[in-house]
Amino acid sequence: MSKQTAVQILVESMTTSDVSFYSKEIAIALQMEREQIISNYCRGFEASAEGWNGEYGLKDMCNISEEINAQQYYNATYGGQDE
Repeated sequence: MSKQTAVQILVESMTTSDVSFYSKEIAIALQMEREQIISNYCRGFEASAEGWNGEYGLKDMCNISEEINAQQYYNATYGGQDE
């Protein structure tokens, strides 16, 4: 079972009519939260210097992490794309 983000928990506690009324705001909040989680994963990767072999600079490592591992981490932990 996937973990839930704070926004996902909030949405679950709302009534159906509330979710319908705030659907645009909910979508924006879910996307913002997703980006924050991926960014934080990337910063952690950079801070730990995981995979450092001198081939890439720290900025490049962060970009590589964000493109590959951060997306995988988010999908595995929170169940993939939010709708």
